[in-house]
Amino acid sequence: MALWNPWRGCHRYSEGCKFCYIHKGDVKRGVDTNQIVKTDDFCKPITRKKNGKYKMKSGLVYLCFSTDFLIEDADCWRSECWDMIRERSDCQFLFLTKRIEQFMDCIPEDWGEGWDNVIVGCTVENQRRAEERLSIFSQLPIKHKNIICQPMISAIDLEQYLDGVELVVAGGESDRFARPMYYDWVLSLREQCIRQNVSFEFRQCGTHFIKDGKEYTLQKKDLCSQARKANINYQAKPSIREYRSSDCPELAKLFHNTVHTVNAADYTTAQLDAWATGEVDLNAWNNSFLAHHTVVAEKNGVIVGFGDMDESGYLDRLYVHKDFGRQGIATAICDALESTSATGILTTHASITARPFFEQRGYQVTKEQQVERRGILLTNFVMKKER
Repeated sequence: MALWNPWRGCHRYSEGCKFCYIHKGDVKRGVDTNQIVKTDDFCKPITRKKNGKYKMKSGLVYLCFSTDFLIEDADCWRSECWDMIRERSDCQFLFLTKRIEQFMDCIPEDWGEGWDNVIVGCTVENQRRAEERLSIFSQLPIKHKNIICQPMISAIDLEQYLDGVELVVAGGESDRFARPMYYDWVLSLREQCIRQNVSFEFRQCGTHFIKDGKEYTLQKKDLCSQARKANINYQAKPSIREYRSSDCPELAKLFHNTVHTVNAADYTTAQLDAWATGEVDLNAWNNSFLAHHTVVAEKNGVIVGFGDMDESGYLDRLYVHKDFGRQGIATAICDALESTSATGILTTHASITARPFFEQRGYQVTKEQQVERRGILLTNFVMKKER
């Protein structure tokens, strides 16, 4: 992951800003947080090395975590940022905002129903702000929505706003004089997410944390680790359905994008180009999908993965959307395919990237091989699982 702050500085906006870490840090450094200034990292996403490659790697990018991407003072710079975000479609940009009411005035002309590589987190700290902001947020054209309840300074009921949301985060306030956080609030939020099948993360306790009627005063260094020890995070389950011919173009697009991002750490550019050229014979793919048992994974109506297995137990393709990795999607797809196979031996040809996943599922390497694609050799592994 990477951090990109094209500008810095912010203005306190609501109750949750009382002990803002940005303001506290700037006071120690003698910096005026209310001065919004462009940083030297403004062009960071498109800065290139001498060999022409981007300095900033593909993957998740935390955007404006020392300010607010929608702050009015940056209106004159934001369009340039959108241009860079558009160019770096191989990255996924996440920004958080308390100024969600300004969203529609801040988006580019070609935003449409949202961009695949932008995640927007709407921050709410109490019930009043939840109702105020989420009533707007729920209606906005954004493909990837998060709700951030941090600092959480009251119980919050947001279940009615969870449709289309991918993740809810809960976290307490960090400061000597922080307002207390009740564990019961966190558990209630978690139950709301489970009922609506929305992922939930308890990110950090508060400095003053109340559990089972007892107040604990925690050190800053322990806030996140204590939250992890609670072990209450919830991963939303993808919806698994049978393949439809109308899915084929979307699956081909997902395949290409995933290969060129997820597999980029293990294969060269030439190998990736030979593997996924962007030109798929849709008719041939559709026929093979129909001949095999093929399933599609969805989240909030978005296709996030697919896989297919033939009658012999050979798992042919398994791909997860580049923006939805490590969310149990590949596991759910494999579970669905393996459970319906009548054979006692399952096989697959796994990429370098996928090999650890299959090993965790009990597959063993029987052979390492080089396969040729358009004159380019690629390494994969013949793997087998007996059951």
